[in-house]
Amino acid sequence: MEEAWPASFSPPYGGDPIEPFLDPKADHSGYTLMPSPYASHLFSRLTGILYFRRANTNGEGYVVQHCSASIIHSISQNLILTAAHCVHEPIHHVWNDMFMFVPGFDGKQAPLEKWPIQSTYIPGQDAQESPETDIAVARVYPLPSGKTLEAEVGPGTAFFPHVSTNENEAFSMVKDVGYPSVSRFGEDPVYENAEQRQCNSGTAPGKENPKTLLLLNCTPQAGNSGGPIVRLFNPPFEVVGVFVKTNPLAGQARLLPQTFVPIYKAADSTPK
Repeated sequence: MEEAWPASFSPPYGGDPIEPFLDPKADHSGYTLMPSPYASHLFSRLTGILYFRRANTNGEGYVVQHCSASIIHSISQNLILTAAHCVHEPIHHVWNDMFMFVPGFDGKQAPLEKWPIQSTYIPGQDAQESPETDIAVARVYPLPSGKTLEAEVGPGTAFFPHVSTNENEAFSMVKDVGYPSVSRFGEDPVYENAEQRQCNSGTAPGKENPKTLLLLNCTPQAGNSGGPIVRLFNPPFEVVGVFVKTNPLAGQARLLPQTFVPIYKAADSTPK
């Protein structure tokens, strides 16, 4: 876990957000640390780091990497949401393996247990090639006692999926949460990969693809891939998208009927 590199899908990007940062205490990437201990705060306990093993692109050996992920409400109570490129290798079209989801991880402790992945679902083998489809749902194994993921983090506290039936839907305020690894590409400081950070932002339809969700006030970060984009509204809080691209103009993945709903249903119906 200490040696895990961030999973980066896009070419490094070092620019500024489209609009100014909203938090006056934010760093030069627009992010602030989530308050600790993470297990004591709703957004932090529902967001976790996702470790996995990926084959090297030359076909020789493996590397250990990490993404971000979040807990979403389901009948099985064992589902997490992340990015397709975090579970499926885009060069050779093979699945990553040795997945471990650790909610609320602070670099030292796993206050809400460690959860190996039972099964993963993406919209198609080329899903990671477009931010519109770069989305994945995974089902974790319950604890040996049979306790589910949602029961461990607190009944009724998972993020509720918000499916955008209007593909151009925008949200006045969202929170981007995850485990970024650099503050800006090629610049210091480098973030600790087990530190949760947040950025509040307005949204708009993507400029390159209006079906995606544009974060207006955040500089995208490697390592945040798979992290939730949560609508800041009255609870229960809704996850409206997934962080997938480090280029801010490319947009992030929305939860759409054609991309999210089929894999969500498939993951939730997986036999225990």
